Amino acid sequence: MTFIACTAPKANGAIYATVVESYRDGKTVRHRRIENLGRVIDIKKGIFKNRSRGVFRYTIKDGFMKADITEVVQAGQSVKPEQLILDFGDSYILDRFMHSLPFCKVCAELIPEEKDTLFALIFYRILTERKAYCYADSWWSGNYARILFPKARLQSQRISEFLEELGSENVQRKFFNGYLSALYGIGQGSAGVLIDSTGLENASKMSITQLSNHNGEINTEVRLVYVIDRRNGLPIYFRYCAGNIVDVSTIHITIEELSQYGISIDYAIVDAGYFSEGNIREFYRKGIHFVTRLAPNRKIFKEIVDNNLQDIMSAKYVVRYGNRLVYLKKVPVDVYGNVSYAYFGIDFDSRNQQYKRSMFHAIDDKLT
Repeated sequence: MTFIACTAPKANGAIYATVVESYRDGKTVRHRRIENLGRVIDIKKGIFKNRSRGVFRYTIKDGFMKADITEVVQAGQSVKPEQLILDFGDSYILDRFMHSLPFCKVCAELIPEEKDTLFALIFYRILTERKAYCYADSWWSGNYARILFPKARLQSQRISEFLEELGSENVQRKFFNGYLSALYGIGQGSAGVLIDSTGLENASKMSITQLSNHNGEINTEVRLVYVIDRRNGLPIYFRYCAGNIVDVSTIHITIEELSQYGISIDYAIVDAGYFSEGNIREFYRKGIHFVTRLAPNRKIFKEIVDNNLQDIMSAKYVVRYGNRLVYLKKVPVDVYGNVSYAYFGIDFDSRNQQYKRSMFHAIDDKLT
């Protein structure tokens, strides 16, 4: 339970308020302070004053809000919030950068009547080190964003309503159509992509939150599949699925959904988790060039190592990779009836460090 607690009047008659949360510790009810509201101006109307926010309104339901000047004057306070002193540079530069991006107009047209709210929240998340949304209105009132987005509605309740609308299926479909058109043109086109997924660990009681075994790690999570354009580094697709769905089963759906948006994949870089007979055959059938890492437990990996380990550390296979030396050998292999090439390599420095550690352990074992 969360409530506002007030102190007894001080010698000067001032009363101070704090947002407090009560919780049960066994059989004992304890309290912890959540937020210091400062001096009470009008407790009935929820008007307070402190150094960081000036004069403001606060309720448990709606959070922080701007105080109406009339209410402040009626409460016997002549202090008005600052209107002309604003943080300027960060929002100005970000605004100039945003207008240089091809999809800025797409964002503005998602929910036209709420575009100021959308951009204000985008700026808030980028510029404030991801503070909670309950502070967004306070930040906006003292930042140049207030001039850029004068119609933004950033009270806590309004933000919740806006995010619910932003997450609707219609808005998502509208965004992806516009975003991909902005990146690739009206008819879309082909793209070289990087495809990977990651687990979003959570304890939410949702149907898509499931137990996952990923590389031997057991987690309760939702799985997020992400596709990046390898040429410009911009995200072009993402979707979530149940945490117990393995990576290998998501690639086909990902390719098909991208094709529905008019994006034809001509080159894919994927992780080892996507390597399977079905996926490899799908790549060849659709004419998609691909690069993937082979997991050590794969039969093809073991065959490549067994057949090429003896001569891999030969001078003719030495390749300079930045400031590192790598023994790298190109090996033709048959992958489910298709001619492919495997690159078998050994990092010179890494190998020497591992050899050194192994020898130290061996020497220490003999000494003990």
